[in-house]
Amino acid sequence: MREFYDSALFAAWESEVAEMVEGQPVYRDLHGLEAFFRDGGNRLPPARWRMAIVTWLGVYPVVLFWSTLLAPWLSQSLAPAFVTGFVTLAAVVTLTWLVMPKLTKLFSPWLHQGNKT
Repeated sequence: MREFYDSALFAAWESEVAEMVEGQPVYRDLHGLEAFFRDGGNRLPPARWRMAIVTWLGVYPVVLFWSTLLAPWLSQSLAPAFVTGFVTLAAVVTLTWLVMPKLTKLFSPWLHQGNKT
């Protein structure tokens, strides 16, 4: 990340958009699951155990749903590794665009409870 922000490419882009930007940039390091749980404010990321609980609440039913729906049908013609690949692909797409945005919004007050900068 540091190499990118120090690169000529980033410097050129930054000067190109400078007239459209107010104030100094704010850089936040987000790692792994923390990116799902960012809130756009100045709060710290939630505690990891809270992120883990909300993630599990999304992953378990989605994987159960897709494996129940797809696995019996796909296992008739594909090897188990490919069945697992399709089930996890469907789960990741569902989690990324449907489930996790809704869960993080629903649980946001609890996730960020007492978590101010």
